Amino acid sequence: MDEDYSVRLAELEGWVEAEGDELLGVIVLEANSDHLWVDNVAVGVGARDRGIGKALLSLAADRARDRGLGELRLLTHELMASNLALYEHLGWAVYEPDDREQEYFVYFRKPAPPDSLPGASREASTPIKPLRSARCRCH
Repeated sequence: MDEDYSVRLAELEGWVEAEGDELLGVIVLEANSDHLWVDNVAVGVGARDRGIGKALLSLAADRARDRGLGELRLLTHELMASNLALYEHLGWAVYEPDDREQEYFVYFRKPAPPDSLPGASREASTPIKPLRSARCRCH
């Protein structure tokens, strides 16, 4: 699916992990009244197993804490086994939302860290930068 995030970023917050001109990963966040929604998190195939997804999700937890939001939420497709395993490994819990979109999505939630805790240790080697505008191809 192609989505033009330059339009959505007017409403959302996005961050990228890159090495030079190579985009390694992206996360797009949406603040709600009681939680931070992870609208999209993606890591390039060639950049997997380097801690980038974990670092992006850690950044999301820090952003939720900084905004005073008590929880993070996201969804993934039930067939995305690596996503399901990662979220469960990182302490995300499956939940049933009131407004379930499709039966094949799995919804996760995780409490935001308290103010006294720093973000998780970062395994990725490149800095995460704010995303101003981008067009990304999501698979």
